[in-house]
Amino acid sequence: MRRSLIAFMLAGNAQFMIVDSLMLRFCISLLMLLAFAAQSQGSPTRLYLQPIPYYMDNTEQGTYVDLILRFGKEYEKEFDISMASSERVEKLLVRGENDYCSLGFSVELAITEGLPTAHLIESVSFNRVYTSIISRKDHRISAVTELNKKTLVVFHGNKQDALQRFPDDFDTNVVAVYELDSLIKVIVTGRVDAGFVTSPDIFMSSLYQRFMNQLHLVELPDSERRESLVCIDSEQNRELIDLFNQF
Repeated sequence: MRRSLIAFMLAGNAQFMIVDSLMLRFCISLLMLLAFAAQSQGSPTRLYLQPIPYYMDNTEQGTYVDLILRFGKEYEKEFDISMASSERVEKLLVRGENDYCSLGFSVELAITEGLPTAHLIESVSFNRVYTSIISRKDHRISAVTELNKKTLVVFHGNKQDALQRFPDDFDTNVVAVYELDSLIKVIVTGRVDAGFVTSPDIFMSSLYQRFMNQLHLVELPDSERRESLVCIDSEQNRELIDLFNQF
């Protein structure tokens, strides 16, 4: 009787062990399936940009943030969006240490600045921008050569770009502001001599329209560039850029 009971208990334990083993295998398979599904969907793309407007046919379409959110909604793509200056965007993309993208940059710009580009991919361009000098008409400045011993105002993050336009022997004081209206105000009030602005952004400013009869605007030669979606090369980012080209 005892032997039969022991045999029964051992048989029962063996069955439970088999069930436990099957459950363990099932749980492992389920976890692997969920992990594969998460990987196939991809994590949110880390995107760096500036909250600046973009235009089509000289009509403002919203900011770059609005553009990428519309794109993400249409193609069910998630983005981890961070604001960054043009200088920081360049550093992040050039290093290529992580899977980053930027909207409003271009490989052409990187090549012009002598930066490595072999690890970068980009979409078709979606916006044309160029740099202009803005000054008061009664103290007009029409060329970079006229800015020696002057004070120039630029957007925050563009200071280094501005300094690179001057000869080494120039003594130009460059100050930075965060908003377009602030840039226009310091020029109109005579606190600075001139500013660098991005066109056509400037034309959409109500403050510029208010004072435009007092302001002188001239496009800098060789300043035009096309902007696009630029990413560090990866399978996920190639798919992203293909979709953006269809957007």
